[in-house]
Amino acid sequence: MIEELLECYRDMLLVNFRRVKEINKGRAYYDSLKDLSSKNKRKFQISLMECHKDIQGLK
Repeated sequence: MIEELLECYRDMLLVNFRRVKEINKGRAYYDSLKDLSSKNKRKFQISLMECHKDIQGLK
């Protein structure tokens, strides 16, 4: 009986390990997207501030 439970337990651990690996792949992908969007947001904010300064100078 213990051998049967051990086999089932190992199967469940393997399934869980595969799920963790898939989640980790997704995490790395979304982390890189987040970093890229943060950089683009900063670039946009800087250019917007420069544009605002130019507009203020024209008044």
